[in-house]
Amino acid sequence: MAKIECLMSDGAFQNLEDKQAALYNLGAKPNENYIVNWDLTNPIDQFGDGSYTGSSAVGTVKKCFDGYSIVYDGNGVAEKVAGGVQFTTSTIYGAFIQYVENVFPVGAALTFSVLAENVTEGMYIQVYQESGQTVIVPFQNGITFLNFINENNNTLHVVLAQKRDNNTETRSALLKAAKLEKGNNQTLARQTDNGWEILDNANPSIELMKCQRYLYVSKEMAVIDNKSGGFMYFNANFPIKMRLNKPTAKIFSYQWTEGILSRWETGVDTTVTAAVNQNSLSQKGFNGIAVGSAWSAGVPYSFYIVADARLTG
Repeated sequence: MAKIECLMSDGAFQNLEDKQAALYNLGAKPNENYIVNWDLTNPIDQFGDGSYTGSSAVGTVKKCFDGYSIVYDGNGVAEKVAGGVQFTTSTIYGAFIQYVENVFPVGAALTFSVLAENVTEGMYIQVYQESGQTVIVPFQNGITFLNFINENNNTLHVVLAQKRDNNTETRSALLKAAKLEKGNNQTLARQTDNGWEILDNANPSIELMKCQRYLYVSKEMAVIDNKSGGFMYFNANFPIKMRLNKPTAKIFSYQWTEGILSRWETGVDTTVTAAVNQNSLSQKGFNGIAVGSAWSAGVPYSFYIVADARLTG
């Protein structure tokens, strides 16, 4: 982030055209951002694919940049490009969305804002609450924001970009940053002579922690014997308490084939199916996996487990 020019001011800021810059230099900081992985110019991408396609349904968890989902469009694409994340969709209601844990009191005034470039006609931003309100405004280049009142305790559906015209034309936007904050004013970015300037720096370590997605890699306990009854018993604790009572946890082979174990010595896929022990899965961890098909007793297997506390609506 470029340094904001230091300006002198009288007590009421009457001699300054840019009061926001003056307040910043006096030590005022932007409001807290409740969006996870909000800086899309450098997004957390633990899967590392850089480009993701969506789901035609809401509530279906597919791989995406940490914290986000693409919904209502199985062909919608979010791709990391120079300057941000390019979201493209050709289906009505196709959306790039984050489901945000509602930690706000009922009646709180909130502001949602998105900084973007190259926004095409027919795109909108939106906030939706189940059993509550829907607030939608047309998307534009630069800052687009909306104000709303938190009406209940339900999860907030925060839509960074959505196509709302009923045709098959492609719509897109280059998403740079997003913010959900308390109050009626956006503090995500300010406009300068050189364009829009983001007012805060994303701390990658903190954003990674907030994403709450963890990888467990199997070790020597990945051996099944006839006494285990089709289970591998071990304890795996999450680094922090997850935001969900039961986060999702999926098992993958070393070749990233879902629901399949690998051979320990080679890492190649086997035909042995497995799943995380759902009865043990909690906010703090889990204690084993259940094997769903024939295995060889005493043979070492290997696997990954991805635990994810991303809200899905």
